Amino acid sequence: MMSVNSFISNSDFATAEHRSYVRLLLLLIGVAIAPLWLLWFDLEPLAGDVTRLGWYAERDFGWRAPQYYFTHPLSDYATSYDRYHDVVVVGDSFSKEPSGDPPRHPNHWHNFLADMTGWSVLVLRHSEAPLPELLSRPAFVSSPPKILIYERAERYMDQWLPRLQGGECTDRDAQPPEPLPRLVPRRAPRTIIERPKPTLDVNFGYVRRYLIHEALREGFGIDNGLVFKLGLTTPSLFSSAEGRQLLVYKDDFRKAQWKPDALDGLPCRLSRLKTLVEANGKTRLLVLIAPDKLTAYGRYVLQRQYASLSRLEHFLDVNQLPAPRIDQRLSSAIAKGEVDIYLPDNTHWGYRGHEIVAETVLDYLMSQQTR
Repeated sequence: MMSVNSFISNSDFATAEHRSYVRLLLLLIGVAIAPLWLLWFDLEPLAGDVTRLGWYAERDFGWRAPQYYFTHPLSDYATSYDRYHDVVVVGDSFSKEPSGDPPRHPNHWHNFLADMTGWSVLVLRHSEAPLPELLSRPAFVSSPPKILIYERAERYMDQWLPRLQGGECTDRDAQPPEPLPRLVPRRAPRTIIERPKPTLDVNFGYVRRYLIHEALREGFGIDNGLVFKLGLTTPSLFSSAEGRQLLVYKDDFRKAQWKPDALDGLPCRLSRLKTLVEANGKTRLLVLIAPDKLTAYGRYVLQRQYASLSRLEHFLDVNQLPAPRIDQRLSSAIAKGEVDIYLPDNTHWGYRGHEIVAETVLDYLMSQQTR
């Protein structure tokens, strides 16, 4: 029969052996996790859409120059027009987050426009408030805005306004719109946006997927095809560490597949939209075409076969459209050395890009007012 002392001795040995196994297991886990932990802090949390889609590191492509935003939204973000606003923006992700929620860092261009003018601005996504149906809503009919801005990205120009296909193409002017609302600048406070910083709450899933994508990309030349990295002739366009590299969303290359007549019907569709919008004699239409990132930086791309895919400049030169030339103003700012006009980790504008767009819109409106 086992004595009590013998049982205690064996139990102590088992407990000590168990503790050794636990310590060894914890050591092995620590050895496995430590590199992932360190890599998490080195990569930095995802912030931009092209780094997220392409699995590139914010460490390399995150912006480092200050970015500013308003401390609270100056525009109203909604899904329908239900009361009077001075300005209605019907746009895409350059104007409103795809989620539809108000942005955490409100620096969309129309916030700058609202700040410069004091006008009330309502922002709708084109998928939530399709044109021309929006124009027949009771609130729009009874209390129409002074300005309707139709904003869309260049890369989808061939798909704009499918409901306005066919019918008469006319350049007839509608009734002269009413005067613009009075300018009462707000000068709202701004603050600096901080890019997300690594925390102790490690996203091991992100680190694991980054390592897989990086191994496939660097080791076998296999990519997911959502984002492409192009070389630049100068490192001075962006504040990111990889200043000589341009991350471009795949749809910026759609233009290479357009047929020669891809945009032939668009001027007529926009003309029909202008006639419908301005028929009430109170609302004026502006068309805001957001140049693709590849278009804006095309002259600096090393791979010259991608430098001239855009038809935007020619399209605007030959068609008399109510369209502020934000393409020219953005290109001019880039040529003058302003960094992060588009964010290096994103397909959208940085704060200065948004601000320049608002300035261009306002300048255009004021020039039309004085004619």
